[in-house]
Amino acid sequence: MRRISFWLFLLLLLYSTKSSGQKTAFAVELAAFEKQVELNYFGPIKGVYELYDVNDFYRYQIPAKTKAEAEILLAEVKAGKFPYARIIDFKAREEACKNACGFWAPKYTGRNNDNDQQEEAWANTPNANPPNQLLAPKPKKTALAAPKEKRSLGSLAAPERGLSSAIFFNFNSSDIPAEEGYKINYISDLMIKNPEYTLVLDGHSDAIGEEDKNLNLSKERLEKVMLSLFMKGVEGERMRIRPQGELAPIAINEYPNGSDSPEGRRYNRRVQLQLLDGNGEELPVLAPIEIPAQLKIED
Repeated sequence: MRRISFWLFLLLLLYSTKSSGQKTAFAVELAAFEKQVELNYFGPIKGVYELYDVNDFYRYQIPAKTKAEAEILLAEVKAGKFPYARIIDFKAREEACKNACGFWAPKYTGRNNDNDQQEEAWANTPNANPPNQLLAPKPKKTALAAPKEKRSLGSLAAPERGLSSAIFFNFNSSDIPAEEGYKINYISDLMIKNPEYTLVLDGHSDAIGEEDKNLNLSKERLEKVMLSLFMKGVEGERMRIRPQGELAPIAINEYPNGSDSPEGRRYNRRVQLQLLDGNGEELPVLAPIEIPAQLKIED
């Protein structure tokens, strides 16, 4: 059971917004997709509204006036087609974001399957919010290989065992393993001592289970890493998240004969880290992930 305080904070990270004008107190989010879906995807469920966030995801939510109403809605939709639905508490999110967190609300797209009966619930969701520039997509840059002998890490010395560019997770878990904790400590120290640095985090999963579930799991892993860094003093506006789900593996999930590859899937369950300098250039301070030849994906 996750602690309530964590859920309030992850709402800040994933949906974070300045929502003082939001008329609805709660919402039940059914799903989020990289591409728009037809509203008939939600079948008999009515009152579904489509929003679009700064991470380029379409979010499908049902507004609720009270937490009790939201909990009833959540129980109904989880019993059906949407077992991974969640409640969004706008007031808690506003409280968490009161200290200029630097994130912005998803925009209401104008699409719903409720005949606009509750459209006023989203009337004050800002459609012209300037997105945080750290969350905006940036041109892809050629990755710089980490020097083999000595790496420059700003004001810090390189850790003795090297610092991988990823934090790895156990199967079906978003908890940061104890053996990965030193990476959080090192990155937070590096970010605090170099305030011009920014961090891009890509969340990933293996391919076991449904694609929607894996996308949510990759988001939860991002949230845990961001929360850990935030609690150590790294400002939220210096981190940019990109949940990927199972879509960007770096190792095989199964062998050519179709049998499972637990060793390969272990590499895919990760949050990948990319450190940028003040000009947005990648810093060659994180060691590339070394994958055994037999587990590499053939081009």
